[in-house]
Amino acid sequence: MTQKGRSGPIRDSLAALGVVLSLLFVGYEIRQNTQVARAAAIQATAEQSLQIVIAWAADEQAVRLMTRLLNGALPSEFSDDENTKLRFMFLSVFRVMENRYRQSDLGLLDDPMIFTGRAAIYRSPYLAARWDEFRLSVVPDFAERFEMDFGLR
Repeated sequence: MTQKGRSGPIRDSLAALGVVLSLLFVGYEIRQNTQVARAAAIQATAEQSLQIVIAWAADEQAVRLMTRLLNGALPSEFSDDENTKLRFMFLSVFRVMENRYRQSDLGLLDDPMIFTGRAAIYRSPYLAARWDEFRLSVVPDFAERFEMDFGLR
């Protein structure tokens, strides 16, 4: 056998090993990128939530409305303007929660992170009384999950 004939299987084996090592490296890089994407998703949802809380806390009317809501006030106990403001407040929270729900579907967030905090406003008599109206402003699959988690149906 010639020298060229012997080096063929060795060369082929080394090439195959190189391909396997390259695939392992690509898999490692994909895993690292997925972890970075998850961390970014967690950070983004935390920032969204924080922005909402800061905006509400800086708004004296929002604080008064939230206090009444958390003390069990129903929609009939608020003026039309107050109910409109509360609607905007709830819808802003639903958008953040829906974003978490979508990120969970994509595998970027763990399922328990979707509705973190389980704030009392989600179990308030106010929300229960207006849920059918609010439900129309969110996508059906998110609404069903929200209803299931907070006993709204």
